[in-house]
This record gives sequence, C-alpha cells and structure tokens, in this order.
Amino acid sequence: MGLLCSRNRRYNEADVEENAQAEEIERRIEQETKAEKHIQKLLLLGSGESGKSTIFKQIKLLFQTGFDEAELKSYISVIHANVYQSIKILCDGSKEFAQNETDSSKYALSSENKEIGEKLSEIGGWLEYPHLTKELAQDIETLWNDAAIQETYARGNELQVPDCALYFMENLERLSDGNYIPTKDDVLYARVRTTGVVEIQFR
Repeated sequence: MGLLCSRNRRYNEADVEENAQAEEIERRIEQETKAEKHIQKLLLLGSGESGKSTIFKQIKLLFQTGFDEAELKSYISVIHANVYQSIKILCDGSKEFAQNETDSSKYALSSENKEIGEKLSEIGGWLEYPHLTKELAQDIETLWNDAAIQETYARGNELQVPDCALYFMENLERLSDGNYIPTKDDVLYARVRTTGVVEIQFR
C-alpha cells in the first residue's frame, strides 16, 4: 500500500513539473507573439530566374546600407561566370540550330569565328572560370557580334539564355578592366542560383 502511494506521489510530482514546463513554453510563445506583432513577413516563391533574389538585392539597396566595396567585389566572379555561361549557351545553340533548322546557314558561325566559338564553349563548360581578361573579352565581343550568334540570341528564350546576357555583353570592356568593381546595376543584373531559404530583415 505504501509503495502504491509513493508511486502516485512521484507521478503527481512529474505531472506538476510537466505542467510548469508547458506553462513556461506557452508564456514564451505569447511574449514572442506580442513582440512580433508589428513585424510584417513576406514569403517570396517562384521558379528559377523569376527575380526573387533581385528583389532581395533591391531591398538591400533601398532600405539598408546597400553594398559595401567588399560585397561588390564578391560579385566579380559571379558576373564573369554569367558572361562565360551566356556565350557558351549561345555557341552551343548556334551549333544546334545550324544542324537542325531548314534555314541552317544563318546559324553557322563565320569560318574565322569557329575556333573562337569552340574555345569559349569549352571555357564555359569548366567548373571554375578564368578571370575575364581583355583578350578573352575581345574574343567574346567578336563572337557576340557574329551574325549567327545574333540570330541565335533572337531565339534565346528557347535556349534559356540568361536575361543578363545583353547587358553584360554591352559592358565587356568595363567588366574586363583590371581594376573593375561592380556597380549597383551590375549586381542587380548578376544571376546566381539560389538554393535553400534566404532571409533578410529591414525597417
């Protein structure tokens, strides 16, 4: 009999402790809810290349301190990667259209640019891209101005050419400068695949 009472007392003590913990948790939740009442939360969902990260960058520019020099410099490799990826997509797309389309001749690179196309397409497939030098920028510009690449770019939506391609191709000389530091516009145009959840707080 005494043993049974002792067990009941232990159970009662455990219940009291559990109830106290539950009350403490409820109290904390209520405090946090009150503290966050004035906070508005916005969840951005969308497919790749729909502009979610760009909105985050714009918020940083408009409502925070913007990008300091170190942050701007961190985008150099991203921007150079965008250039190499774009020209590779266009080179490969041009070759594909030249093989499969009835009016294939307009997608064929000029004989003097074929070698440049092969070289840039190969670089665009590397895991790590080289720094964009003046020489490489000149090759990219030459290829960009080829009529076949322009015809291919006109069908860029079929190849998923990044939206930033035209902007960066028009700024190759600046992007390949040895002292290049990205501008705010460069950062906004830069495309990098975002994985996971990104959170930003602003007032």
